[in-house]
Amino acid sequence: MNFSSVLLPHDDYPSIIRAKNEAIISLQRRVIELHEELLESKCELLKMKHELINSKNDLLANSINHIQHSIMLNNSSWSSWSSTSGQSSPDPDELNFYCSEGSSIKPAKLKYMIWVGNIVPPITQIGLRSRLEEEFGSVIYIEKLKFRPCAFVYFADEDGFCKSLEVGRLIVQGQVVRIERPRPKNYDR
Repeated sequence: MNFSSVLLPHDDYPSIIRAKNEAIISLQRRVIELHEELLESKCELLKMKHELINSKNDLLANSINHIQHSIMLNNSSWSSWSSTSGQSSPDPDELNFYCSEGSSIKPAKLKYMIWVGNIVPPITQIGLRSRLEEEFGSVIYIEKLKFRPCAFVYFADEDGFCKSLEVGRLIVQGQVVRIERPRPKNYDR
């Protein structure tokens, strides 16, 4: 017994093969369309990636410019303080003396530190130092904060430190400055 003749008549083979071929061709066309869509999507992703990289580069360039500008302002702030006071900029090691082992200032003397506020023009470093020494005693070091109208002053002994805190205010070059104990950075008034 011939099974092919039982299942399908011989006349239907060409139509079945034709239908099968058309289905295969149709699927191949759809695969090609999907492949083209995938390529277009990849192109779009690449464009977006390049835009993101360009945006990132622009942001980095702006950040670098901002940092350079801040550094210039910091330098000019110290320069204007030094130029108005007539003194040169301190040694970088001296600026960070409280962190440095090779400092000429002994850590025991750092406990005599006060905060002085309202350091505004026309007050100069020399004027502030001379007025504080005239009123309270020997000053070891003055650290003016950048972008803030204040400074930390380090006295040589406890006597000058205590006198300055008792007085609380002082006139320096026509300006009233406040004198207080330094507070931690996270201190709320």
